Amino acid sequence: LMQRPAETVIKKEKAVKQERPKQQKEKPRTLTFKEKKELEVLPSLIESLETERENLFIFLGNPDSYKEDPSVITSAKARIEALEPEIASSYERWETLEAIVNGSG
Repeated sequence: LMQRPAETVIKKEKAVKQERPKQQKEKPRTLTFKEKKELEVLPSLIESLETERENLFIFLGNPDSYKEDPSVITSAKARIEALEPEIASSYERWETLEAIVNGSG
């Protein structure tokens, strides 16, 4: 078997390097089906989370609440602490999806 001359191999390498990647036009990002559904649900989810947080604050603000079992108070405080980041992340996600819809995402 004979090997190819070295010149042909070099020419092929140069030809590969000279090829330019095709530029693709960037299309504006659109929402996927799941994202559209999520965007529809987020306002009501945020509203329910905020309502739950408000009800817990009302419960903790009532002096009669402290006459009950202390574990109820502890669990209410823990739930409020868990709601805060959940509400914040929901608002952030809502803003992200709205930015995509408006074309700035």
